[in-house]
Amino acid sequence: MVSVDGPGICPVTATVLVSDPDPSQTPASNLIQAIPDTTIAPGSAVFLTGILTDPGRVRSVQWSPAIYLDCDTCLSTIATPLQTTTYTLKTTDTIGCVSTGDLILRILPGSVYIPNVILPASDQQNSHFTVFAARDVERVELLQVYDRWGSLVFENRNFQASEPLLGWDGNIRGAAAAPGVYLYVVKVLYVNGITEWLKGDLTLIR
Repeated sequence: MVSVDGPGICPVTATVLVSDPDPSQTPASNLIQAIPDTTIAPGSAVFLTGILTDPGRVRSVQWSPAIYLDCDTCLSTIATPLQTTTYTLKTTDTIGCVSTGDLILRILPGSVYIPNVILPASDQQNSHFTVFAARDVERVELLQVYDRWGSLVFENRNFQASEPLLGWDGNIRGAAAAPGVYLYVVKVLYVNGITEWLKGDLTLIR
C-alpha cells in the first residue's frame, strides 16, 4: 500500500500486494491496485510509504525517479515535488519476484490573489495594495501601478507576497493620490521556476 498525505489534501492510498509464491511453482502475478493521481501545492511535503504483505521476503526497495525524494531506497520517504511527477515503487523479494506500483503527484496551478480596491490611510486590511499568494509563490518579481494616463506611480521589485507594507500605500511622491481607477502590472515567480504576468485595474477610494 502506498499512502499519501500532506497539508491541505485528503489522504489517499495505492495498494501494492506482494504475493508469497510457492518456490516449487511458477510465481503468480502480483496484484497491483493504484489510485492514479493526487493533487498538491508545489513544494508541499508529502509522506509516501509502502506497506507489504510479507516484509520479511523483501530484499530491496526502489522509488523512481529519485528527484524530490528524501530517500529513494527507503520503504517510507518524503516527496516535495515542484512539478507533476509519476513515482514508481518497485520491490524485489528474496526469490527475485518484482512488484511495482505507480502514483502521480499532480501539482496545483499557482494561487495568487490581487485586490481590486485600496483604501489608503484606513485601518482596514486593504489600506495598501499588494499581491497575496500561497506558499507556491517564491516572490513577487515586479509590481507596478499606473494612473489612467499611463504614468508610473509606484514600483517595487523582488519582494515577498502577502506583505501589505511592501505594496503601494496610495501616495504619489509623498502626496495623496487622487481617487479613481489605476492599472497594475505584476510578475510573480513560483517555486517551480515558472513566472506569470498578471494585469488588471484597482479602484482607489478615500
